[in-house]
Amino acid sequence: MLNYRTQPHWGSEAKKLTPDGRGVDHVVDVGGQTTLAESIDAVRLDGLITSAGFIAGNSADTPGPDALSALWRLYVMRGILLGTKSMLEDMAAWIGEKGVKPAVDYVVFSLEDAKKAYERLERQEHFSKVIIKIE
Repeated sequence: MLNYRTQPHWGSEAKKLTPDGRGVDHVVDVGGQTTLAESIDAVRLDGLITSAGFIAGNSADTPGPDALSALWRLYVMRGILLGTKSMLEDMAAWIGEKGVKPAVDYVVFSLEDAKKAYERLERQEHFSKVIIKIE
């Protein structure tokens, strides 16, 4: 398992894990500017990088790759919107119907502790989705 906190150059490590070190077919990058260079390092020739968020934020200390990187590395990159409210409702219904167990953080917050939940997100201490339980 690769951990971006303990392996800051996870892109090249991910590439090494693929057959003959060819690279990953499809990278879903949710980090944004601060993780895009590693996603490019991980992706195979003519691979796909889907940018689906910017949870790592933007940083002047971590400039993103320029447009020429696509010419040198020959990858395809596209952005996607994460969906509308009705799409989320459809997904939730499908998850329930199929019995899918989504990955969620092991810490569950009460509504009264919602501020702590957002602080956990900001500190990036969570795993996957943070739960705020409303009773």
